[in-house]
Amino acid sequence: MRRSANPAGSELQRFPDRALLALEWGSLAALLLITLVQPATGRTGLPIWALILIFAAYLLLVELLRHLVRRLHPFTYKYALGLPVSGLIYFLGAEPGGPLFVLFFLTVVCATATSTLRGGLLYTTGVAVLVVIIDPTFPGWSPGEGDFRDLGARLVLLGVFGFGTAILRRRLALEQEAAGRTRGEGERLGEIDRLRNLFISSVSHDLRTPTSTR
Repeated sequence: MRRSANPAGSELQRFPDRALLALEWGSLAALLLITLVQPATGRTGLPIWALILIFAAYLLLVELLRHLVRRLHPFTYKYALGLPVSGLIYFLGAEPGGPLFVLFFLTVVCATATSTLRGGLLYTTGVAVLVVIIDPTFPGWSPGEGDFRDLGARLVLLGVFGFGTAILRRRLALEQEAAGRTRGEGERLGEIDRLRNLFISSVSHDLRTPTSTR
């Protein structure tokens, strides 16, 4: 019985899921630990660690839906929703560039790692626009007291993370396509070699047959 499944291909498809999930939950665990050690409260009086738990609950819900609804399994839907959710959580915080800002880095890296180059660049740009809108709404924010400079630095970091990951993702996709073409060419040459050997064997057999039947 011929096997149609490719173990290497299946492993390649499962790897992003496991790696990105580990990155998400590892980052959230570290943020939760930081905010528990140094507690702070957001706009509504909720502690920052509670906002992080809300974001974690959102991730759990999305993962449940991804496993129950086959159409939602691709990461595209997950990170399309992640942009407004992470923006809302950051807005509810009380510190520009504080621990909750890491959620933007997290969503940018994960989104660009699973999308096309164009999609990753657009996503990173959307996050940057959202940050520019939210930051001036924080209490005490003033462009004349260095906040504008800090905002610019955070936007540069977002761009480096987002654009860098998108470019790397595209580079890996091109290398994977090239490897696939090389593998396909190797299989084609192997099949030609097999047919050639079969032909030579058949001709040799036909040439030996009259001699052996005398």
